[in-house]
Amino acid sequence: MQVRQRLKMNSVVSAITAFMILLILSLGLYRVNNENDRGKIAEEIITQSYQVVELKNDYIWNKNERAKEQWFAKHEQIGRLLKSASAKFRKPEDIKTLAVMLKDYESIGEIFSGIIKNREKAGLHVYNADIAREIENSLLIQLHMRSNEFVMNVGQLLDSNRETRESAIRVEGSVIFFAFVILGAANLINSRIMERNNKELQESEQRCRQFVVQNKLILESAGEGIFGLDLNGRHTFVNPAAAKMLGYATDELIGKHSHSTWHHTKPYGSPYPVEECPIYAAYTDGYIHRGSDEVFWRKDGTSFDVEYISTPIVENESIAGAVVTFTDITERKQLEVRIKQYSTKLEQSNRELDNFASIAAHDLGAPIRAVSGFAGLLQKRYKEKLGADADQYIANIVEGTVRMQNLIKDLLGYARAGTSEKPLVPVDINATIEKTLANLTFEIKESKAVISVDTLPTVYSDSTQLVQLFQNLVGNAIKYCSNTPLIHIDAERKDREWLFRVSDNGIGIDPRQFERIFQIFQRLHSIDVYSGTGIGLATCKKIVERLGGRIGVESKPGEGSIFFFTLPVTEL
Repeated sequence: MQVRQRLKMNSVVSAITAFMILLILSLGLYRVNNENDRGKIAEEIITQSYQVVELKNDYIWNKNERAKEQWFAKHEQIGRLLKSASAKFRKPEDIKTLAVMLKDYESIGEIFSGIIKNREKAGLHVYNADIAREIENSLLIQLHMRSNEFVMNVGQLLDSNRETRESAIRVEGSVIFFAFVILGAANLINSRIMERNNKELQESEQRCRQFVVQNKLILESAGEGIFGLDLNGRHTFVNPAAAKMLGYATDELIGKHSHSTWHHTKPYGSPYPVEECPIYAAYTDGYIHRGSDEVFWRKDGTSFDVEYISTPIVENESIAGAVVTFTDITERKQLEVRIKQYSTKLEQSNRELDNFASIAAHDLGAPIRAVSGFAGLLQKRYKEKLGADADQYIANIVEGTVRMQNLIKDLLGYARAGTSEKPLVPVDINATIEKTLANLTFEIKESKAVISVDTLPTVYSDSTQLVQLFQNLVGNAIKYCSNTPLIHIDAERKDREWLFRVSDNGIGIDPRQFERIFQIFQRLHSIDVYSGTGIGLATCKKIVERLGGRIGVESKPGEGSIFFFTLPVTEL
């Protein structure tokens, strides 16, 4: 009876023991599986993070719009993984790490969106390319810093998971070893799994280190000066370009106060209070600040002109410092001064040329008018009295003085064509054509020319010069025609410019002469065949170029010509 009871007791104890062992084994297996799940989530976050970095690089450097869309999709996937991780990682330190990761995740999305918006503003010319590049560099630095911190926190989760997982496996292995020999194989399998997971963890850690090295290389290879400041204005990091421009070694600047080191004095020698410094303002008010008409001071006491942008660093919704990027613009400033000097000299030269042309026209015109007047009197009083030869000589003098007067008038127009200071205003080209044709009424009636005009646009231009331009082109179309002139004027828009055409059925032009006809005094026909001074098309070229366009011709001998020119499109 006692034996049976002991046996029964033993059976019950064995059953209870077996049940407890199985319960412990089940709980241990559940714990191991749970830790494996947590490890897979953390590793998946690592994998997705590297894919996000690759997509970001593809978009930043290759401007791949598809990569941008894939970036946001991967970013959302990481967000879902973080939510899953929040349900799995319940240790206090893991919960704290996940909270930091969620904030970094949101910051990364905001910074990347800021890069996209900055590029969109640059494309709309909200500000110039230099400012856009500086803003993007600053945002990229913040993005690298956030991404680096994010990956390091994932590494902490992996470390925490590895320790917990290894502990669970060791406890479970001990229970299995002492309870069931047959379960030793399971312990071996779990050990193999642990080895594999450790290997994968090491590979993930290696990728993390490579990511950190990559960020460091980007900072060190940047051509602009870049440094970080803490809330006290002291350098926390300085890239080689910044140290070189300031004349310091990198280590010399770390920990030094920035403003008192290289921003202590204004360009003209007066002290620069730190409270007025835009760089200082960035890590006090939290806004981005820029500077352009300022100088930084080198270690040797010399200064150089800079453009800079100071961007606040925000961590956990609090300002932690600022990132400053700057560029030495000394050469650009010197070039701007030289350009301004050249522009002033050019304006003075143009004024002197205009005055010279006016004085020359007046001084030459007076004696020519006298010669023309007296020659006319001779022709009127002594015609047929001095003989046929004398009549011909006098006629040649009169004709020559008329040509000389026309030449002086055309020369004056040519000199003034490119130096007009009259402001550009909206000009209805239809009204311009009406005035042009009115000026050519005699020539049109005499030649019986047929002129057709399409509806023409309104452009910002000089109405007087446009009349002169069309009058030369239409007048030439009438003059250089052996039949009844047929002339057509039209225009069409080509991207950011208007293309105007004056087509005719005249004698045409040899393509080898296309460039020559726009040069001053270059005539293709003798004055006995076609009158003129050889200045009209040269004047047209100066007018079109002054208005920001170009002029040319399409023609073949005997097949007429199409003279065309362009003017910029300006939204009215």
